[in-house]
Amino acid sequence: MADPVPAGSDESAGTYRCTNCGNELDVDFAASRPSCGSGKLINTASVWARVTTPDVSAYVTSKFAVRAFSECLRQELADAPGIQVTTLLPEAVDTPIFTNAANYSGRRPRPIPPLLTAEEVADGILRCARHPQREIPYGYLARAVESLHSLWPGRYERLVPPAFSAGNYAADRAPDTSGNVLAACGSYSIDGAWRRDHRRELLRSALAAAARVHGLLHGPGR
Repeated sequence: MADPVPAGSDESAGTYRCTNCGNELDVDFAASRPSCGSGKLINTASVWARVTTPDVSAYVTSKFAVRAFSECLRQELADAPGIQVTTLLPEAVDTPIFTNAANYSGRRPRPIPPLLTAEEVADGILRCARHPQREIPYGYLARAVESLHSLWPGRYERLVPPAFSAGNYAADRAPDTSGNVLAACGSYSIDGAWRRDHRRELLRSALAAAARVHGLLHGPGR
């Protein structure tokens, strides 16, 4: 969901529910642990469960919640060592979210590359099942951004939020919409087709973000 929306709005609550609905399955699984004995729980969050950016607060908050829920669940299952809880934290994924999400920014959102495919995320889930860890940042940009946020939080806040805002929006205008948060709409495909059909737009997005970082590092008042 793009641009600030009141915390109590239907769109904000819908984003949270849509992102976290799978956690009910985790609760059911945890409740059955005396009989099952072992298993692997894999929650898919996002690198936005470890870092923050402007204009997508409902989405970021919901991803933080997935990560926090996984940590709590891991602690609650401490008496069941055969059950492992892993949280996958992928970078941006090439899905229709950028065209179907709620948007009140007045501008058309677009992703900042690199983008993972849905199939690559599925492969990551399989890796988690075979080699479970507590948390797995997935994608080299996810690891780089997370490291910057952890080691140099001041520099992160100076560089990354402005770069995100510069790259995340195209120049053309877009009408306000609740997207598919409150009701199904738009494409039902898995692939957002950005890597296949919109490479020039991805290049423009990357260049806009890079130019913003360059200006902050080398411009007046740096």
